[in-house]
Amino acid sequence: LQDGVIRSAFGESSALVASARSIMRDNGCHKPSSPSLAIEDNLMVANCSYKANTTWGKEVGWRYVSTVEDVMTGLKVHSLGWHSIYHPPEQPAFIGCAPRN
Repeated sequence: LQDGVIRSAFGESSALVASARSIMRDNGCHKPSSPSLAIEDNLMVANCSYKANTTWGKEVGWRYVSTVEDVMTGLKVHSLGWHSIYHPPEQPAFIGCAPRN
């Protein structure tokens, strides 16, 4: 895939673009060269303005701009062939009003 096409979809994070390219080629996830660079990239991508001028929320990732975005996202990923499963934990996570550990 061309770099410009991937960047218009995924934004300007070199690590995210490299990871997306690797996954699209079925090579698995891109491994960051160092933990500190991974933290910097994560902070950049987590910024609220990162998705500006990208296709995040429209073609990539979760579906936005709806009060039922979770339903829309679920329908979209299922239409792409994903399957849901229900896996109850052996020990209930919540009993009463406080989580158990």
